[in-house]
Formats: sequence, structure tokens, C-alpha cells
Amino acid sequence: MANIYNYDSKNYELIIGKTRVEDYAEDTKITIEYDNDFKGITKGIDGARSINQHNDYDAVIKIKILQNSPLNLNFKQLALTEGEKGTFPVTFINKGLDGTLGAFSAKGFFKKIPNLEIGTDAKALEWEIQCINLKIA
Repeated sequence: MANIYNYDSKNYELIIGKTRVEDYAEDTKITIEYDNDFKGITKGIDGARSINQHNDYDAVIKIKILQNSPLNLNFKQLALTEGEKGTFPVTFINKGLDGTLGAFSAKGFFKKIPNLEIGTDAKALEWEIQCINLKIA
């Protein structure tokens, strides 16, 4: 008998600082991309192998927010804040317990402010959050 799994994108939440992210645009809600591989391999000349643990867990989280959401103003203010005050904790939560774990970074920051495009319909603004040491929680 085949396994049946339930999926609901509402089970996944992102919290930036103290703000729960909402007002996602269509298509992809959250994308998490780690900067580097967690492990690598070194091959010896005689065929021996060494598995090397890399401890770089930096990642970029991409989110698309409707351009008319008030969250964009909050994010823009955070992005323009200089120094330590411009960093914030980032929490990714999976409430569905479907095998995907959550993650936490004590320090994140916005890499840039998205381009603003005014057209007939509301567009999606894609924000990129650089997370330092985004560890599985």
C-alpha cells in the first residue's frame, strides 16, 4: 500500500525578528538556500577517502511579498538600519510535523531592497535574508 502524505503550505511560518511574515505573493512562499555543502570528500592517491565536515551553515532565505503589503515598509526600514541594529533573529517553523524540520539563526539581515515595479496589478517583491549559521532546530 502506498503512503499518503498531506501537505499544506500554511504549516510553514517564517518569523523575522518579532514579525510573523504574511502577505505572501503567488507561487513560492519560502526558499531556503544554504551557501555551501555540509560535507565534502578528499580522495587519496591510493583510493582512501576522508569525509570532511564543513561547519558553514550560512544560508539565504527568499520570500515573495505582495507589493501592497505593509510588511514591505517594515522590511525596508530594517534593511536600511546600519550596524548591529540592522540584524535580527530568523525562525523557520514547520507546524505540520511532516518530516521537514524548522531552523533558527540568531543573526540575519536583508541583503538588499527589492526593485519596485508599478504596473496594472500588484506585483511580488522578492526579499533576500542572509542568515548567519542557520541551524536545524
